[in-house]
Amino acid sequence: MLSTVRLTSWRSHRLYPGGQVQASDIEKVVRLSWEVTSEAKLEPWTDSKAWADTGLLGFQGRSEESRRALWARVASLGREAALCQRVASWLLEAPRETPPVVYMTMFWGSMGDDTWVSKFLHRAMAVGITRFVFMTPELGLLADCEHVSTHWQALGDSYRRLLCVRSFQPFARPYDVNNYAKFVLLPLLLSLGVHYAWLDADIYLARDPTQSLLRQAAEGVDVLTTDHFDETCLNHGVIFVRVSDRSLLWSMRYIRWLHEYPFGHDQNGWDAFLAHSIHNEPMVPTEPNVTLSVLDTAFEFLTLTGWAGEEVDLQRVQLLHMTRTTPIGVREKRERLMGLFQATLPGAGARSVPLEVEQRALLEQLLPLRRPKVVDKNSCYEGIHPAVEPAVFDQTYWQLFE
Repeated sequence: MLSTVRLTSWRSHRLYPGGQVQASDIEKVVRLSWEVTSEAKLEPWTDSKAWADTGLLGFQGRSEESRRALWARVASLGREAALCQRVASWLLEAPRETPPVVYMTMFWGSMGDDTWVSKFLHRAMAVGITRFVFMTPELGLLADCEHVSTHWQALGDSYRRLLCVRSFQPFARPYDVNNYAKFVLLPLLLSLGVHYAWLDADIYLARDPTQSLLRQAAEGVDVLTTDHFDETCLNHGVIFVRVSDRSLLWSMRYIRWLHEYPFGHDQNGWDAFLAHSIHNEPMVPTEPNVTLSVLDTAFEFLTLTGWAGEEVDLQRVQLLHMTRTTPIGVREKRERLMGLFQATLPGAGARSVPLEVEQRALLEQLLPLRRPKVVDKNSCYEGIHPAVEPAVFDQTYWQLFE
């Protein structure tokens, strides 16, 4: 059973003890957040409704002055919190009034095209995303990221919109490196008073989705994510987490919880912990303690499974994720994505291509996907891996952690 768990667990049991961001780092940042608020004689609790809803960190998310004071304090920390210091210094580079949202993605290995990362990041810059973090364990991809950042500064950016970070963790299986990058900075960014957004690197951005995400989060939603065009299980290729005390605590519980449970695919654990489409697993929390809203996958946050729109609905499309509920090969994924990148990336010295060029290229991809909107979606939840399910039920699984 031990060998089975090693292959099916969401991540290696030795991964997080040596993570680049520790729980003690988060505690330190939260303590500094309180100190900054107190020293400035700010009283976030005067708005009792907002304070009850989002707490201290939510106040940081709403207060530019307090947020920047916190970043300055964290940027002056010693080397023991090197990544925290680096992220805070980078956040300070952007001008005031920059939306307090940080996007992230990661990439490693090869998908058959060495330009994949640079084209994805160029597209993110071209649509106007204001802050983006790219993580990778590979020096070559890190260099690609730095080149994109330098390119857009040469085109006139007043600050670095793109931060390139190398990840340094061992893992039990290749996919663990993706999940480490996806969640290791989530608690840190929330503690710094910014909303967290994740985009998988096989996504074509039709436009900057920031305002759409902020508008939906403003309705009191803590977590936004996608499901599928025709199925209910969650697909966390797109994530938005609203900054608040509650979401920070939830994110740290989630990392610890998913570290322990052996899901065959981590997004099934994402689904379970949010109590979305499954409620009868023995380990599912009785109360998620955050509110969830599923993003629209028929008209806005699309996949290759289907599009319910007409040409007039192109203005609603935020992105196209190169995945679907039936199997898709790497070659098809690559050809579709690279075709869109090739058609829409600006030429030398330009920051964009004409809107009609972008819309024509996107429409060519979407028209073959047209289907009526699915009202009654199928269930597709897989649960924990069947090889260890009996051990979870009879409690012997926990002997692995002793």
